[in-house]
Amino acid sequence: MANITRIKAGESKEKTSPKNRAPEKTNSKSATETTSHTQQTTVSTADKKLTKLEKAQQKYEKKQAKKQAKLEKKANKKPMPKVLRILTAPFRKIGGYFHASWQELRQVRWPNRKMTWKLVSAVIIYTVIFAAFIMLLDAGFTLLFNNLLK
Repeated sequence: MANITRIKAGESKEKTSPKNRAPEKTNSKSATETTSHTQQTTVSTADKKLTKLEKAQQKYEKKQAKKQAKLEKKANKKPMPKVLRILTAPFRKIGGYFHASWQELRQVRWPNRKMTWKLVSAVIIYTVIFAAFIMLLDAGFTLLFNNLLK
């Protein structure tokens, strides 16, 4: 009969012939221990994934609770008298502008030093080429008009 070898991922392939192979002992206790150990490893990996998922869910719920509390606080706030609203409106608008500007600055992905130098050099090269083009046009038109006016 042919000898069939099954290889699992990560195991090395060893050829064993029926003559060189040692007799295997079948012990039901060790087989169940191995199975239970494998199941525990699988369960613990699943538990880790589950706990990460649970942690993310809890973090999301906390964030939503904070937002809800903030909205409730804003809704329960008494409105300012009309005179105070009119007097403080410019300051509140300026504060809102700075707040929005700060939020935009936090979203910017700033370039590193290497990319900054590449961009600076591109601007300088473009400026030199454009200036040379304008100078050539200026010299050409000056020559043309000087010849026409003579």
